[in-house]
Amino acid sequence: MKHGWVVSKWVIRFVSGLVFIVGISRHGALARVEWEGQYRLEIMELSSTDLGDGGAKSVVLSRLNLRPYVVIGDGARAIFSFEVLPNQQYPNDQFGTILGQGAYLDQHNRLDRPSGSLAVRESYFRWEQENAEFQFGRVPLQFGKGLYFSSGRDFFDHFSNQWDALVARIQVGHLILQPGFGRLVQQGAEKGNASHDMILSVWYDNPDARAVLGVLYQTRSGHKGYQNGQLIPYGASAIESGWNTNATLLYFSRYWEEVYLEMEAGFEAGQTGLVTAGSESIDLGGYGINVDFGYQGPGSDWSYLLRAGIASGDDPNTARYEGFQWNRNFDVAFILANHPVGQYDVLRSGRRRNFNYNNTPPVPYPVVQALDEESVSNMFYLAPQITKSINRQWKWKHRLVWAQAHVTPSLQPNTSRDLGFEYDVGLEYWSSQRWLWLMELGIFAPGSAFKGGDSNYPNQLVWGWQVKSSYQF
Repeated sequence: MKHGWVVSKWVIRFVSGLVFIVGISRHGALARVEWEGQYRLEIMELSSTDLGDGGAKSVVLSRLNLRPYVVIGDGARAIFSFEVLPNQQYPNDQFGTILGQGAYLDQHNRLDRPSGSLAVRESYFRWEQENAEFQFGRVPLQFGKGLYFSSGRDFFDHFSNQWDALVARIQVGHLILQPGFGRLVQQGAEKGNASHDMILSVWYDNPDARAVLGVLYQTRSGHKGYQNGQLIPYGASAIESGWNTNATLLYFSRYWEEVYLEMEAGFEAGQTGLVTAGSESIDLGGYGINVDFGYQGPGSDWSYLLRAGIASGDDPNTARYEGFQWNRNFDVAFILANHPVGQYDVLRSGRRRNFNYNNTPPVPYPVVQALDEESVSNMFYLAPQITKSINRQWKWKHRLVWAQAHVTPSLQPNTSRDLGFEYDVGLEYWSSQRWLWLMELGIFAPGSAFKGGDSNYPNQLVWGWQVKSSYQF
């Protein structure tokens, strides 16, 4: 559901033409063009990604995102989002460029750097009225805190969800209704060669009670052949029919004087149209639940958070696909379920890996070349966190994470489900509400699940650190 367009001449002409048409339509006066965006700098090191003596990782990322919007008038806007110098390895995401990537030396040892590219992440029209809003185009998609669908707007989000859709938002009192219809894939102009999403979300938002309740229901239908890229991730051998699945998301939050409760859950079901080598149909049956419980005493500088949850894992002994993945922007820890580590796919997420269960090496590139692309999947987790507010700008955070695999991650004999422990400590500095600095150290003690049973892979201690700065303008 992630999209990125590399800008070519026709895109530049389209944007320029749109601005010109909008300008002359306002009685000959140019419409107002306003800007938002983000600049982000990240420095990160890990001692090992193979959990042995090798695979150390060190990277510096620089991201510039520009969000111009043309104010047409009468509540109408044309909105765009551009990634300047998108990451070559992740062109459809929002990591930003790796400093030094793409440069080369000529025959006289002089630095030569090819010109970079520009990616269009969003392009849509929005019309707002007092109690209604309509959007059409490549529209950002968000639900709740973004554990399933995330628009990628937070300070350090590396991923985002968009869909080509017509979306409405209607509000009556505390009740908000958001229906949407989108086209996910269109293969040429022939009728029937498309897949569609229909999404309906209903919200109850009561600021006086400080309570929010939301429900989202998504259906996805696709023609036979839509699943061409899904055979390996779902362990299938052939396509038998079209895709017909659904997802149900729930969100609840309530704040009191000293405590708050926030919960988000997701459930996937339906028929993929795929079959196994034994001609068994592969249906979806994954689920995930995350609960945050927070407390801060009156006048206290200390706050406490208890996070607990589960993302189900796929059982290799069944034809059904029970795996579930939270959005990759959702991090339980700095290293675990965030950076890919180990010798095989312990979390069974299939992220950049050969998704089978014979402990084969990751593909298409080594884990040491991967950024934080792992997702929370196939795991129970418990993560208490303590935060000390030193003053209005500085916060000192401590987090301890324990995790266990939901299903045994390998068919190798004697494979454990213990994923291990991680301790993270960090300092946050808020220069302003728009400018955030983060300095963090993480120590991960991998559990015996990473040994892969009789494969006896290494599972040595891993440590890492990161320094991040993000300014939103």
